[in-house]
Amino acid sequence: MNSTILLNQVPPPTFTDYTLNRRTVHPQDTGALSAQGEYHDSSPGSWSTRPFDTSTDTDGFNSQQGYLHSTSDTKLNTSFNGVAGRFQLRNTLDSSSGQNGSFARDMSMADTQHAIQHASRHEHVQPKESGEGDQSSSRENGPPAEHGSKEATSHLSNSQDAYLTVSSEDTAPSAVTCPISCETRISMILCGEVITYDLKGIDSDPRVIIELLKVTKSERANYMVVAACYRRAGNPQSAKAVLLSMIDEFKKRDGIAKGYQPVFLMLSGCEADLAKMAQTNNKDLSVVAGYHAAAKEWLQKVFGTTETKTIEKMKSKVPEKHPLPTRPRAFSNSKPGPVFDAEKSRIEREVQSLRTRMANHTTHLFELRASKRKLEEDIVYERNLRRKLQRELENTEKERDAAKKMERYALIQVKQEVASRRNAEARLESLLKDKEN
Repeated sequence: MNSTILLNQVPPPTFTDYTLNRRTVHPQDTGALSAQGEYHDSSPGSWSTRPFDTSTDTDGFNSQQGYLHSTSDTKLNTSFNGVAGRFQLRNTLDSSSGQNGSFARDMSMADTQHAIQHASRHEHVQPKESGEGDQSSSRENGPPAEHGSKEATSHLSNSQDAYLTVSSEDTAPSAVTCPISCETRISMILCGEVITYDLKGIDSDPRVIIELLKVTKSERANYMVVAACYRRAGNPQSAKAVLLSMIDEFKKRDGIAKGYQPVFLMLSGCEADLAKMAQTNNKDLSVVAGYHAAAKEWLQKVFGTTETKTIEKMKSKVPEKHPLPTRPRAFSNSKPGPVFDAEKSRIEREVQSLRTRMANHTTHLFELRASKRKLEEDIVYERNLRRKLQRELENTEKERDAAKKMERYALIQVKQEVASRRNAEARLESLLKDKEN
């Protein structure tokens, strides 16, 4: 629904230049990024980040910090006149192009609302009679554009009055949806080789994948992923079979039936899915009840069972109403009986014994703290002594190793000397024999 507002001598609102270092690309545009850093497209409504010269190009707004330039046939001119103090918004249509309709607005809706609030004092609504003429003129100009907004035009005259037509449909945000992808591959180790199994083409019969998981001795995560894949595919019976085989396999491996709470929860969900499928297929109520009972049992294995006890309603105790005495009772100075005195003396003895025990405990606590501090000091001394002895032991071991090396070297020298002596004796004997001959 459109509303026509008269703007007359309205002071310009404060605008923030959001076009600095920004590129506006429409989802419908298929333009390519050129080497100069600009998006070019022949479709209407595309915007370029290329700076322009205000002396030659009048289709954009240029400031010291930012610029916005339209390359489509629809021309958006935004001018500020500080002397006259008025804000003019003009959308001039090129008659030769024959296209009329929406254009991509970078001006935020908050700025438009700010301008409308400033113009509220001069608000003027045109009569409804001119609606048909506007519709006919828009039909003559051409069909609406492909970007989806029905009407967003602003007429500017050279006089001091200007009319602004705002449509609420132009500001509808576009919904963005991201695809959700699930992991359908599992990794297994078979004969020392890592294999990857794709679950997209998995068979409805789970026996093959169960045997493969058993042969590869897969971890629980692979079993859970396969079961989740079956359940997501609408086959809870196969998911149940995979989970039950996992429980049996790990009981054989570890022999410990612990840590299966997530498995029990998924089994409960599978039983609930089977119950829903049975209800959809109009099966017997006994079958559906069996599935529900099985789901309940799996949940009880996770959260346990609680015994329900019947609690009788407590009767409200109404205080008995005793009739007020007609005569005042006589004040009696009767002494308490011997039972009260004995109870009092017993309680006093218990209190005294507790005080004595507390004093003893306090003294014992002080002694323990003192002994603790002494032991801590002894620990420090013993630690230092142990470190000193360790250093001495290391030095002694080093000396022992050095002595062993020297001993081996001395033995080698002795052996060499013995060998040289024997050689000398042999030579001497040979020389003596030569002389005798």
